[in-house]
Amino acid sequence: GKNPDAVVIVPLTKVTGTTQIIMTREFRVPIGVYEYGFPAGLIDPHEDALAAARRELREETGFALKRVLAVSPSHLYSSAGLADETFQFIVAEAVPEGSARLEPTEDIETLVLSFDEMNDMLAGDPPISGKAWPFCFHYQQMGGFPEL
Repeated sequence: GKNPDAVVIVPLTKVTGTTQIIMTREFRVPIGVYEYGFPAGLIDPHEDALAAARRELREETGFALKRVLAVSPSHLYSSAGLADETFQFIVAEAVPEGSARLEPTEDIETLVLSFDEMNDMLAGDPPISGKAWPFCFHYQQMGGFPEL
């Protein structure tokens, strides 16, 4: 089938010896605040979802995609009541590879969070992407991140 319109990467890393989650804190103009979420972006016409995931993860966070851990169905809908945009989740192990390469219009901070740090962030009731919260909740229910 055709590619989804966008990809959302759920990156886990083990730079400290224990699994951590990589999240973004990005200024979002429509809501006027910084939103917590995951690296994401539109898929270019010449790319497939995995190529876009590799590119967006590298550009937004400075991490490289090491291996794919899980992939969602390719046509999840962002907001079917408003638009026909589709996206795909790619859960992946990531490794550091330099610094982010942000577009001039992007204001994105990369956060590498331990399980406790993720829980502390969520306890503050922050503005969080509807695509990120379910993963965070899932990991809370599991009592930690998967072992890499």
